[in-house]
Amino acid sequence: MTGDVTWASEEFLLEQKVEPWSEMPLWIPESDADSAGFTSINCAKAIAAGLAYRPVAETVRATLEGAKALPSDYQWRAAFRANGSVS
Repeated sequence: MTGDVTWASEEFLLEQKVEPWSEMPLWIPESDADSAGFTSINCAKAIAAGLAYRPVAETVRATLEGAKALPSDYQWRAAFRANGSVS
């Protein structure tokens, strides 16, 4: 991984009107009562039944391969634009 990581508080992100989950993937504000506990799910039963996690690099590679296999005229439902906005 290259580049700099800059940490930002939840308060700052909300003040900047950053949209959870779409503009900031995998981020849900702790203050969002509707999503309380979302990241606190106990996966012990699934792991005991054989759930396996794959490396992030493998997930990214598979995602890119899947995207490359789509028709050239595929219409994405949401996408990041060059200016950082989401369509």
